[in-house]
Amino acid sequence: MSVNKISSVAINSISCALPKNSVRIVDRIPSSMADMAYKITKVTGFSSLRIAPKNTTTSDLVVEAAKPVLDDFGRNNIKAIVFVSETPDYIFPATSHVLQDTLGLPDTTFCVDINEGCSGYVTGLYISSLLAKNLGGVLLCGGDTRSKLVPADDFTPSSIFADGAFVTLISPTNLDNKANNASNEDAIAFNFASYGERRDALIMENSRHRVVENPKNNGNPYMDGKAVLKFAVSAVPKVVDELLTQCGLTKDDITYYACHQANRSLLLFLADAMNLPHDRIPFASQDIGNTISATIPLLLSIQREQADLSRVLCAGFGVGLAVGACIVNLAETKFYGIIEV
Repeated sequence: MSVNKISSVAINSISCALPKNSVRIVDRIPSSMADMAYKITKVTGFSSLRIAPKNTTTSDLVVEAAKPVLDDFGRNNIKAIVFVSETPDYIFPATSHVLQDTLGLPDTTFCVDINEGCSGYVTGLYISSLLAKNLGGVLLCGGDTRSKLVPADDFTPSSIFADGAFVTLISPTNLDNKANNASNEDAIAFNFASYGERRDALIMENSRHRVVENPKNNGNPYMDGKAVLKFAVSAVPKVVDELLTQCGLTKDDITYYACHQANRSLLLFLADAMNLPHDRIPFASQDIGNTISATIPLLLSIQREQADLSRVLCAGFGVGLAVGACIVNLAETKFYGIIEV
């Protein structure tokens, strides 16, 4: 995809939700495997994971994150809801329909689900921005309860995935009702790339209709860490460089890099590949875990007070394998913080 700019829309507000339950990685792994626990913690940077209760779904977390956003903006002002997740409530119906009812949104609300992983937040922003430009206020929401897909005895790198959710309100800038007052010069610029031929590096087989006789990791979530690292350090810089070039910007023009919190080591390698100082690609999820599409809004919510968000580059990468990047002004965006459920 070539770089695409969407003007006259803005990110009005961002809210996130996390389970209260926090589990240390060293407590998830038997004491007889202490060396593995130490290695996982050291390499990934994750010390503990937020894990949702058994009966808590992704949409349950979304509902809590959405409450302050809807109380401010007004439920009747929402024209569409976009739900991004790998862990919907049901195979069908789409979870966006469930949320339309649960959140008390008008029955005229346009609803759509997007089955996407680590690049899902940027993908959701793109689709939601297109909808907002034509319809009005769009509630982009999602996240994952990925822990439910990982067996208790799975101590592979896939055990670093955690649970979390986000809500982001996108609205046209010409709305009088509490819309962000960004100008057309603050158009959101997007760039994407898909490498479906590498899909086996991050996959969960036999979870729907395609039956595999000998599925990877016995049909549980499978991740080839080396392949994902190789992909990230080659594909992400390319997508980012194309985006910057088309926008007439340099890396130094970006005030904040909000990259998918895959793990600390990967982000260090990514910074090197992009010729950036390590502190320019922050890691702030050590006590949360990898929450898939929720990592970017969670990172922004954590660091909003000490970061210059006037020109943010968001980059998501992973399942697909896919990359999504955008440049956006979040200086006037309202953050509601992280709600614990």
